[in-house]
Amino acid sequence: MARTQPRSVGRPRLNGKGRHQTKYVKKSISVAKKLEVLSFWANASKPKMIHTIAHFWHDLAPEFYNSKRTMIQRWRRESAKLEAAMKRSKGNHFKVRSLGVGTILPSEVELEVVFWVNSLRMEGVPVSPRMLALQARRVAAEAGIKNFRSSDKWINGFRGRHRLSMRVPTRQSQDSPEDIAKVKEEFAAKVEKMARQLGITRIYNADQTAAFFEYLPTKKTVHTRGAKTVWVRCAGSPKEGATVMLLGDSNGVRFTPFVVFKIKPSIHPAIVKENNEKRCDFGTRTWPEIKKLKAETGLQIYANGKGWWNSDLTVRFLQFHFGDRTSHAEPVLLLWDDFSDHWTAEVLAYAASIRVVLLKVPPHATSVCQPADVARNHPFKTWLRRFWLEDIQRQLAQPRDAQDKFKLTPPGRSGMCRWVLASWDSLSPEAIANGYKKCDLQLNDDCLAAASLVSELQQLSLVGPVAKAVDQTQDFDREVILEEAVV
Repeated sequence: MARTQPRSVGRPRLNGKGRHQTKYVKKSISVAKKLEVLSFWANASKPKMIHTIAHFWHDLAPEFYNSKRTMIQRWRRESAKLEAAMKRSKGNHFKVRSLGVGTILPSEVELEVVFWVNSLRMEGVPVSPRMLALQARRVAAEAGIKNFRSSDKWINGFRGRHRLSMRVPTRQSQDSPEDIAKVKEEFAAKVEKMARQLGITRIYNADQTAAFFEYLPTKKTVHTRGAKTVWVRCAGSPKEGATVMLLGDSNGVRFTPFVVFKIKPSIHPAIVKENNEKRCDFGTRTWPEIKKLKAETGLQIYANGKGWWNSDLTVRFLQFHFGDRTSHAEPVLLLWDDFSDHWTAEVLAYAASIRVVLLKVPPHATSVCQPADVARNHPFKTWLRRFWLEDIQRQLAQPRDAQDKFKLTPPGRSGMCRWVLASWDSLSPEAIANGYKKCDLQLNDDCLAAASLVSELQQLSLVGPVAKAVDQTQDFDREVILEEAVV
């Protein structure tokens, strides 16, 4: 006799009773039987319902009487549909479909719906199941097909027949992916051409991003099933944070970040002016803490009434990173977006005085043309969230009395600055440089050789100043240069 293997029982359940066993207590009733019950009910004496149930279910328990009564009442309401099914020789059927449930569309009519879906998607218009159902009904009505419901089951079958599926949008934009790719190609060619003309060996890109005091899971959290209210504790400042300006170059070099906090400015103009000139817009009480924090972290920390970037900070940013260069002979090519405070007259004038070329990243294309958006901002915020989670675990691990409730404390300015510095230092030079590579903004060997030659000729005074060369060149559109680049 062959040896039988014992049946695997799997892992033991930690809670619950497991899957319910099928008891087979419900029985389906045919159309003919339903009409027989209705016929008996019509001819039965009063009380009709009691006599009918006793005749067909004589051993029915009293607690199931109401369910049988409700079932017979439902059959009475559907009597016309049951009689129509009986006339169509469907007396042995157990279910009768509603009129129009099984109606389908011919292949040529379905192809019209497919063409409609494809035409909308080519234009970037989203198509929801509701839109698909309404269009299918409209096409069916035009084709003379009556009682077509376009049910959920038909929509699922339609998607399967024509290789369609519900997809989550990966990006939203006013321009199509083809147009964005063309803008990316043109911008990369423009940057390379300008680098050749100016003799530039590396490209800079700066972009501001938000850093919050709390990174709560806004979408989902692990919780028990069935709960109607899912409560998440916060520190009271989920929307408070700072603005961080990050600068990196095409060689993968990271530069000192700028951090801007939101404070309430003084109501006295003289004090506001003094704070701006001497204390980076902080007050006399806050400045000692900020001054110590700047010395410990090396960050450039500022403040204003909105906690956002402005033209004054842009000038200070350019002065800090590029104003103290040992030699202004080689210009600097700096890419950033079309934020209005990047392009004020004050900023353009100061950039021209220190020979910094400002080039505007094409609007609506920063996701493929700006290295910061492509490869820096997302991992930077991932590290910020990681430090926030570690801080929560540290607070939870601190000893406290049993009667004391846990209170989440935000990191404050000091903790935020340390998180910003640690997150920025966690990005590798390869990650910074890969952003330029993905945007096709890394200078190739030919471009670097041409830039080196231009630099040597400038040092030998064999070519004029770069500003004059760019201003008079025919390779660039003069109006575009005057609008987008300042030398």
